[in-house]
Amino acid sequence: MISMPSSSLPVTTGAHPDPSAASPATPAPAASDAAAHVASGDALAQFGAMHGLHPAVQQFAYAGPNGGSGGAAKSHGAAGAKSVGRAPAPPPPQIKASYDVGSTTPAEIAQLRRVAARTGNDKLSQLANTIENAKAGYGDLLAKGARIAVTTSAGNGGHPVMTVVGPGFDSNKAARIHTHYHGDNATVADPLGSKAGTNARIRSAITRDPQTVFVLPEASNAPRATDSPRHNGDYSVKWGNVKNQAQTTDDALRAAGVTNVGKQIVSFHSGGGVIVRELLKLDPTGALLRADRLEMHDSLYGDPKHNWKKGPDPIGWEKAVVEWSRTPSGQHASFAYFHGNNLQQRVQVLVDGLGARLRKFEMADLMPVADHNNPVAHDSDGKAVGNPRAPAREYNPHPHYRTAGQFLGAMPGP
Repeated sequence: MISMPSSSLPVTTGAHPDPSAASPATPAPAASDAAAHVASGDALAQFGAMHGLHPAVQQFAYAGPNGGSGGAAKSHGAAGAKSVGRAPAPPPPQIKASYDVGSTTPAEIAQLRRVAARTGNDKLSQLANTIENAKAGYGDLLAKGARIAVTTSAGNGGHPVMTVVGPGFDSNKAARIHTHYHGDNATVADPLGSKAGTNARIRSAITRDPQTVFVLPEASNAPRATDSPRHNGDYSVKWGNVKNQAQTTDDALRAAGVTNVGKQIVSFHSGGGVIVRELLKLDPTGALLRADRLEMHDSLYGDPKHNWKKGPDPIGWEKAVVEWSRTPSGQHASFAYFHGNNLQQRVQVLVDGLGARLRKFEMADLMPVADHNNPVAHDSDGKAVGNPRAPAREYNPHPHYRTAGQFLGAMPGP
């Protein structure tokens, strides 16, 4: 991405096998019991079925401390022998389909982590991370009436999706939906003072327009620790989990109880830009990506060794954007591109391919970063973030981060 220590690793994509999935050759003696749990609406069993957990692994999640399956004690030895005395198994852990962050308790988060450890399912661990980090990063906003829901979606490969609804949202009016895919070093629940400035931008957008609702899908390899003034989140994001942006957004809105949907925006920062290319690979009709406007925040990459004398990069992410613009799903969309330090050749592919449908913003042409356009980050109570002697700014002033830190959610409409 950019030539900075915090994002020096290359972006990689591609599907990764779920480590919790067992081999097809593994016997499944508990399959009928697991199926019964799924049919009865048991949340953990449904989660396992959705995300490919082997039935025997699903069943293990119901095991009591002595290895029981959670059902009645069974007889042992010869027929008619009495069952071995043991304490009743605890009730099965309750894994919800979605979590209201404001009301989720530490005990529920701990329960998620225990089940994740028992099943070996990293998606549950990531779900717990997202809820925990959202409580920390948006607690002041939740106290003032905001709502944050966290769920999982098959459209996001079973990984978490976080939805932020502001305090002034009116469910009787149409919501303006903004789905955003972050780049390197970030997570969906970064606090104020993170390099990309997502938290500050969300606060600004929902204050200006209370009907704006943010949908934030999480990457497959997002770490537990967030990028913050106290911690440098340094990793290369992987988006091989993304299967369907439209479904991801629908699932997230359902979890948040948002039903009156108006215009929709989809945006990408940095490594998130690969998603257009990956979704077109899955469905060339473009139906997996739904947007009235597509916004790109310095998110154009591809083959770093491409010889531009031979023409555009055939695997360039900018090429995929132009291709999507010509599909039935994209032919009526508008586009915005915020340029930090992407190659100018890639930008030119957008300019040539999108024409008048594209609005382009050059960070180099703007006024320098200063107090008026990158103020000290403050929470909803007016408290400055970070060290009092060196308070954190809303975003990292490097042009690559400025594209999102100053402009995410800033455009009116569509």
